Amino acid sequence: MLRLEPHPSQRRPPGLELQVRLSRSPESLSVCFQLHDPRGLVRLPAPVSHPERREGLWRRTCFELFLAREGSSGYRELNLSPAGHWNLFHFEGYRQPGRVSWSPAELPFRCRPTADGYTLELVLPLRPLELHHVGLELGVCAVLSAHDGECGHWALCHPDPGKPDFHLRRGFALTLAAVPQDEAEL
Repeated sequence: MLRLEPHPSQRRPPGLELQVRLSRSPESLSVCFQLHDPRGLVRLPAPVSHPERREGLWRRTCFELFLAREGSSGYRELNLSPAGHWNLFHFEGYRQPGRVSWSPAELPFRCRPTADGYTLELVLPLRPLELHHVGLELGVCAVLSAHDGECGHWALCHPDPGKPDFHLRRGFALTLAAVPQDEAEL
């Protein structure tokens, strides 16, 4: 498990932890976010019966993944809401919208409460994103909204200590090598 940290300009609420586990095959990336929130500080939206692609998910509690082909300036951004809504963005460079290589009608992932928090699990197909069989650079992050209205920005790496910016390429701090056959796990 890898541990995400709040942005340096934001405080860590006591007891709150966010971890991620990733495993990769040649064709997919499995992601499991585990939120440990024994005091119930994070506001989680209620699950919906018909999840859909939605804009603005990052304004509330949202788990995010940034994926890039190793050495490329282009990247993909995936937003996952605990309600079940999701979105997928394509960028040619830093915040520069790019051509859409894949626009799925649905993106199934599993969300469930745990004894002391919450778990979100996804198996992301890499072929439609044109990211299969290549080395990946990943930014793993989340926006956590508290019941008091505060938002925390959590990531494996925060390259700008002044303000949170998940799009900064230096924040894609995790590299996963291309996997020809065997599965690699972190």
